[in-house]
Amino acid sequence: MEKFYTFCRETEKKLKMFKDRVVLFPVKFFDLLHIRPFYVSLTALIFGFLSVYFLVLGRNYLFLLMILLKTLFDSLDGPLVRYKGKEYGQGFWLDYGFDRTITVSILFSVFLLQGKTFFYLLPLLTYVIVHLIYAFNIKRLIMIYTDTLYYIFLTFNVFYASSLSIVANILNLLLFVLYLSVFLPRKKHS
Repeated sequence: MEKFYTFCRETEKKLKMFKDRVVLFPVKFFDLLHIRPFYVSLTALIFGFLSVYFLVLGRNYLFLLMILLKTLFDSLDGPLVRYKGKEYGQGFWLDYGFDRTITVSILFSVFLLQGKTFFYLLPLLTYVIVHLIYAFNIKRLIMIYTDTLYYIFLTFNVFYASSLSIVANILNLLLFVLYLSVFLPRKKHS
């Protein structure tokens, strides 16, 4: 289990480095214009709220456009911080909170739009539980993020999107349980 955990952490670092190289041009452009990472996160939040607005109106393609713009800006704030050579600190938690706010708003909107049935409440409940556990164990737990895939599915089929969300959140909970029950006890005894 320890090797698996180490592999996941190393893969996560490599993916971050790759992502930083992919978005280097817009990051340099933002730095040249002296745009702070906070404003990039705030722009992502605004696009996120616009996506919720278009979702509620039933404008699926505008919802998808806004959520893709939200995802684009959200993917630039972390690399911009690293490019400037700064630490995450409070900015990380602000960005994390912004992202969770948008996703919970979308999940809640889907629940309301789909007739308030338990099936459409389940993605919201499991998402909140997973992210509360993750937030208190952020440096230790491994997580599968499927938010963007959920948004894309949501544009075309609410049932499949909700099913994906439920499965992903259950997998995350299983990963957490596996980690907390297998890896942590071994680490304490070593």
